[in-house]
Amino acid sequence: MTLPRQRFGPDVQSPPNGVAQYRVRHHYRYVYTASVFNVKQRLIMIPPDQHLDQQLVSFDLDVRGPTGQLSIDWQSDVFGNRVCRVDAERVDHALDFEAWFSVRHVDPQPPTESAAALHAYRSFTALTAADERIRAEAQTIQSQASEPAAGHGFMLQAQPAQRPRRHGLCRLAQRRADG
Repeated sequence: MTLPRQRFGPDVQSPPNGVAQYRVRHHYRYVYTASVFNVKQRLIMIPPDQHLDQQLVSFDLDVRGPTGQLSIDWQSDVFGNRVCRVDAERVDHALDFEAWFSVRHVDPQPPTESAAALHAYRSFTALTAADERIRAEAQTIQSQASEPAAGHGFMLQAQPAQRPRRHGLCRLAQRRADG
């Protein structure tokens, strides 16, 4: 059974002079060796209505392959993502999700309160912040280094407002293991 395409938003028109507009296509295909039942899929394929300087103009979603009951429910998650929940009774061979959307460049909007609340996810926690042991090891590496730290791609002293680079921590662990 093929569900008719769900179309949202106005038809895509020629953008005003000088405004960049893009049409994007996402296609996921799942192929099964035997029939599967009670398929539940959570898709995040369509951007939010507005993100920084990008505005959603329109979007479509096509679901192909299921037989029996099929339901599609659109929601938003706590991060503002547009989430599509698809429940299919049965898929005999393949299940396709094909999404199209158009976005255009607009003047950026100031961050919303919800965007500011998400800042907590980009902050250090007790598990991700450098402790005294890491700072001491970094000082040891710095004292033994024959070239400036910037050449190694890692931070020697983590500042509260900065995040250490992942490959820097790997280098630190490698030197600790070699040491």
